[in-house]
Amino acid sequence: MSIKTFNAAKDIDPVLLKQRAREEAIQIHSKPSTRRNRSLAQIVEACMFGHATELWLIKNGFKDDTRKYKDLFLNDTPVEVKTVGYPNAVEFQLERCRKDKLQVFRQYPDIVYMYIGNRKTLDYYLEGIYEWNGNKYVEKVSND
Repeated sequence: MSIKTFNAAKDIDPVLLKQRAREEAIQIHSKPSTRRNRSLAQIVEACMFGHATELWLIKNGFKDDTRKYKDLFLNDTPVEVKTVGYPNAVEFQLERCRKDKLQVFRQYPDIVYMYIGNRKTLDYYLEGIYEWNGNKYVEKVSND
């Protein structure tokens, strides 16, 4: 099975997705700094968009990282999973990842899996895998 594409409506358990997203959304909503003037419903929706990707990867051999605000492990290596709504958002998101990585206390992973998801069709595809080079995230060369 390939991790490159999936459809959240067909490939992800909706009950598990809602539960997982709501749990994180409540944590995010509890602090003004992470809430950023968003309602709980808005945060739940954003979490569901991203957690669909995490659940897809868990279904395909990744392990859940249960630490607060952490994503997954692949072969005991922490992985950050990001999902954006359109290709032009990738560079913006990678810059946010770079800034987070530079904040050492965050223990931000060296690897970022970047997906693009369509909120209407619920189709997702792997845009790229990025690795930290000491200064920024650069796309990992694929072997397939």
